[in-house]
Amino acid sequence: MKQAFSAVRAGGDLTEWFQTVVGVLQGDVLSSLLFLIFLEITITVSVEDIDVGAWINGKRMTDLRFADDIAVLAENVTDLQEAVDRISIASTRMGMQINTSKTETQFLGKGDKCFDIQVNGQCLHQTERFMYLGGTISSKD
Repeated sequence: MKQAFSAVRAGGDLTEWFQTVVGVLQGDVLSSLLFLIFLEITITVSVEDIDVGAWINGKRMTDLRFADDIAVLAENVTDLQEAVDRISIASTRMGMQINTSKTETQFLGKGDKCFDIQVNGQCLHQTERFMYLGGTISSKD
């Protein structure tokens, strides 16, 4: 790795620059690969030994993943909260956290159902329309 220097912005102020001696540069091909490996490990460890998910064509699916787009599936609120809690705990153990401003919930099924799913005490926004991989998934259609 060539010499790289970093600074941290905290409260609007920039710290002194310091040499970065470990890690990969943002935009480096290896950076994306390492992040995807991290996500794979986090999700797999989180849902591997719990009985959550949704039945699709006779198979239980716990989640759908493509790059960093992840949809966690559950047939009831309790199971969804358990899966989200486990993903949050696994992420925290690996030094990351769920961005609650970019994380939403959605009910798919007959009727309307409002529910609260929380991450670290913060309620996630429930939406009726969700963009996933360029397509719209709607609760109403």
